[in-house]
Amino acid sequence: NINTTTAGVTATSIATCETGDVVIEGGYEIRSTTTTPSPFEIQEGPLPTPLNSPPFTGPSNSAYQVTLFSGGTTVFQAYAYCFDNSP
Repeated sequence: NINTTTAGVTATSIATCETGDVVIEGGYEIRSTTTTPSPFEIQEGPLPTPLNSPPFTGPSNSAYQVTLFSGGTTVFQAYAYCFDNSP
């Protein structure tokens, strides 16, 4: 999903795999930002994580989460490369 931070606030974007698939890699793209310095990562990686914010209820390693902090407005999107674990 595409998410937007506002000044002094964190925001989270989560990319999910299809049911039964597993994340093998992920990342994020900053679409636009109005802040200097650049926004910075609070957390990035497969879910579930120790932070679990926002709560994720899917199977382990089936999604990729990115949480950013920004001093201004930043629009960003997480992405996930998933292993197709066909039934």
